[in-house]
Amino acid sequence: MCRNFRNLVITQCLVVHFAVSAAVADNLEDQIDQVVPVGFSGQIAIGSSDSVLFTKSYGLADREEGTVVANNMLFDIGSITKTFTATAILMLAERRSVTLDQTLGDYFAKLTQKTSAITIHQLLTHTSGMPLYSGDDDESCNTACFDEWLAEIEPEFPPGTKYQYSNPGYSVLARIIEIVGGKSYESFLQEEVICRLQLGAIGYRELPDSAEYAVGYFQGQRVGKPPELGWMDDGPPWHLRGNGGLLTNAEGLLRWLQATASGRTLAAELQLQQFERHARRRENAWYGYGWTIIDQPWGTVIDHTGGNGFFFADARWIKDRDLMIAITSNAFDRETIQALLDGIRATLELTTDD
Repeated sequence: MCRNFRNLVITQCLVVHFAVSAAVADNLEDQIDQVVPVGFSGQIAIGSSDSVLFTKSYGLADREEGTVVANNMLFDIGSITKTFTATAILMLAERRSVTLDQTLGDYFAKLTQKTSAITIHQLLTHTSGMPLYSGDDDESCNTACFDEWLAEIEPEFPPGTKYQYSNPGYSVLARIIEIVGGKSYESFLQEEVICRLQLGAIGYRELPDSAEYAVGYFQGQRVGKPPELGWMDDGPPWHLRGNGGLLTNAEGLLRWLQATASGRTLAAELQLQQFERHARRRENAWYGYGWTIIDQPWGTVIDHTGGNGFFFADARWIKDRDLMIAITSNAFDRETIQALLDGIRATLELTTDD
């Protein structure tokens, strides 16, 4: 755990910066308040690579107790976890501890021949042929359980031939981080990524004792706080670990976006590789290494969303505007989130849907 967790605080500030016009910056809080839909509960943080433009929380973190959402409260950020896993792998590549063309056979014994030939690059880009899921997020599965699952599967198509999103593909990357790094996946993240970059409270179990968690709600019904949902003593089951489930807040996501945008995560050459258009997701969107790259009329957007039906998070960097938006929610509703995103885009003078 980082020793300086308690000293890492983002305070709300409104500043004029070229990321938004002076007119928008001068009245940003009022404008954002006007576009937040009724029923939204969560956090919003907006900034640039070197400035915080806006942070605020809305709604209830615990409806039964009447606890309001606070800026430091922790939310499940879902698949945004993949951006951390990918960056950790690339850090190991930067140290020449791994190469992206190495195969699973270099790290795991007793795999089928086809699975053994899958490369790290293919895992990173969702072109490995691995399935969407290895099991339910809350189904108990430790390291041995996951390794046994990996040994039994076959890719669903020839690796490298097409894009197919895979959660367990990123859990395999987390296992490689453990094998090469010589420590648990979360400990590696804490020591090499989160603490080094001073990102604040981000993690599974290695979090401040004072951490408070938002309660998740599905269609109005209480689901629970993330650690209550089938987690083991050292974190979530391996069906989720490495591909989802990290806990943080919108301010933590904003710090992560700022570290990425300012080039503090990786050497320049590797960061360029991370944001290459490796695999097409749809007409105007590609998957890089852990991030989606979207072409928009206003420029390139680096983005990842995450969600499990009740928690939702979005982290996006509008690269050509040096503008970052981070959102968390503990009561996902598609229409509410879409209305919020549309309203924020309009406020920030990004008027075309993405």
